[in-house]
Amino acid sequence: MAFKDGIVDDREWELINQIEISIEDYADSLDRALLDGVITPEESEELETLKNKILEDASSIANEDGVIDEEEANILQILLKIVEKYRTE
Repeated sequence: MAFKDGIVDDREWELINQIEISIEDYADSLDRALLDGVITPEESEELETLKNKILEDASSIANEDGVIDEEEANILQILLKIVEKYRTE
């Protein structure tokens, strides 16, 4: 496992890769929303939906084998902290 032994196994790689792709999608949507300098309620809703999708997809990948191990849980906790930091109200 990545944090304990310095080795990223296939499931961890898939999880990290999917998070990266989802965050790129989020960044693209955010860039489009900021083009006019104002994030509309619709754009805000889309961004919140994407944040939730990032968390759901990551959780689903981590739980593919029916078990979220300690290192997968650590990755998910870090991701959750990041997403919560940028959650819009």
